[in-house]
Amino acid sequence: MLRAGWSAFPECERVEMVAQTVGIEYDLSDGNTTSLCHQGSTSVTPRVRDQKWLWLGAGTLLGLMIAYYCPHEPAYAETASQGEKFSMCTVTTTIAQTDAVFVLDNVTGRLTGGIFNGLAGGFTQSYFRNLAQDFNVTDNGQYVMVTGFTATQGTGGAAGTPATGAIYVGELNSGIVACYGFVFTQQANRPVPPRELVPLGTFPWRQSLTR
Repeated sequence: MLRAGWSAFPECERVEMVAQTVGIEYDLSDGNTTSLCHQGSTSVTPRVRDQKWLWLGAGTLLGLMIAYYCPHEPAYAETASQGEKFSMCTVTTTIAQTDAVFVLDNVTGRLTGGIFNGLAGGFTQSYFRNLAQDFNVTDNGQYVMVTGFTATQGTGGAAGTPATGAIYVGELNSGIVACYGFVFTQQANRPVPPRELVPLGTFPWRQSLTR
C-alpha cells in the first residue's frame, strides 16, 4: 500500500511499488518524503540482503563439508599401444597404487612386465608369460592386447594382492581370447622374485586356423 502523502511524487510511488515487489522495506526515518525522494537520501534497509549473505555462507559451508567427507576418487586411464612387432600397455593394480606396465613381443609371443617403485627408484616387481605356448602357435602368432577391470577376490597375503586390472590377449591363428591376471606386493621397496601371469579364462572368437 502506498504511504500517505506520496501521491504527489510519482517517483516515490514507483519506488514503493518496486520495493513491495522485491520484498524490500524502506526506512523513512526523517519523515520528509519530499526531500527523501527528490534529494536521493532515502535510507534503504533490504532484509533480503542479509538473507542472501546467510544462504551464501551456508552453501559454502555445506560444499566444504561434502568435499571433505566425500572426496572424489581419482580417475586413472589404462592405455595400450600396438606396433608391428611389439605391443605395450599399462594395467591398474589398485586405487592409489602405481600401475603395472607390460610389453608383448609379437615375434616370440613372450609377455613381460613390471611395477615401478618411486621410493626404491626402480622396478621392484616383474612378470612373464609364454603366450606362444598358451595359444599353441610358433613364430607366426598374431596378437592383439588390451586391458580392463576385473572383480578379483582375495585380500592378499604372502603370495601378494590380486590386481584389479587384467590383460586380454587375442590371437588370430588360434581364434582364442585369453584373460591374464597377476598379484602384486604393496610397497615392495626391494626386488621381488619374478612372477608368472595367471590365466583366468579363455573363449574362442573364431575357428582356429591351425587345425
